[in-house]
Amino acid sequence: MDVSALSMAGEAEASARIEIYNRYVEQATGPVERLRREIEVLVFESGRRKKIAESQARKVRTSVGSPRADAILIQSISGIVGAVDVPRPPRRAPALAVWSALWGLRFHTDMNSDRLGMFWWLVEPLLHVILITFATLLLHGGEVFDMPAFPFAVIGVIVWLTFRTTFLAALAGPGALVHLIDHPDVSRFDVIVGTSVKGVIVNSCIGIVMLGGCVAAGVTRLPENPLMFAGALASTAALGLGSGLIAYHASLYYPGLRKIYVMILRIIATFSGLFFVSEQVPGEYAAYVLWNPILHLSQFARSGWFYTYDSTDASFVYVFSCLCATLAIGFGCAVMNRRARARHGEYA
Repeated sequence: MDVSALSMAGEAEASARIEIYNRYVEQATGPVERLRREIEVLVFESGRRKKIAESQARKVRTSVGSPRADAILIQSISGIVGAVDVPRPPRRAPALAVWSALWGLRFHTDMNSDRLGMFWWLVEPLLHVILITFATLLLHGGEVFDMPAFPFAVIGVIVWLTFRTTFLAALAGPGALVHLIDHPDVSRFDVIVGTSVKGVIVNSCIGIVMLGGCVAAGVTRLPENPLMFAGALASTAALGLGSGLIAYHASLYYPGLRKIYVMILRIIATFSGLFFVSEQVPGEYAAYVLWNPILHLSQFARSGWFYTYDSTDASFVYVFSCLCATLAIGFGCAVMNRRARARHGEYA
């Protein structure tokens, strides 16, 4: 009887709390305010559940810890090591399934938050492509190193925007989707990857549409090596993700670095092959611009598309080494950040 009474009281308390939450969210004046209030409710409720779980864990720690320790000690003395069935955390959903779901959620969130959601998704990268393309036409005219200037510029800006988008996604963190970290199958890294996928898909779609228009107009032909072209874009996205994770970790020690990153991105963009290829640069200066791995990836992408261009300066070994080192350091920073948040009692 006491148990049923306690259960009914708990259900009544939960129903009253949910009703208060719903009323608080419905009183929002707009979609942005509504999203902010939903996040506040989720953060408050997750903190409340965490405190309850901690208090319950303290109560049962003495009752379950001692027998388990005794069992491990007895089996260790007997020479049976590892026979104790250590409880494991619940199995997470496959990473690809989680990232796909986050991509879909981000897409629907952006589309439903504004009537012009699709327009804002496409307008920024499209403006970048148009501006840099026309600047290239003004600088070089009809051809750049035996390549048509318009598709030449489109490929260069798509490669650069892919790096920039994934870098900023890793640097910014979960953003408006931070409340999803409360889900047991979702981590901060999953949200970052889901956000990065948005930029890769949008930039790739814009590039394919514009290059397809060039093919239809007879300005250029279909890619000579599609796998090289796609691999260069994928490697650029991975390079941006790893660099963004490193930049985020460094900004934890000095937040002012976020302002410096904007200037660094502009410098990198200048030497990333938007308006030139390294074969056009005089020999004494080419060695300096080739330190930029994005320039190598841009030239690999152009080599994969154009029949008239095969880069002699782009180095697969250099790009592979930079990619492996960046991802290794970036994932290491992500692990350290996760452990630091766990020590402070935050969701990883």
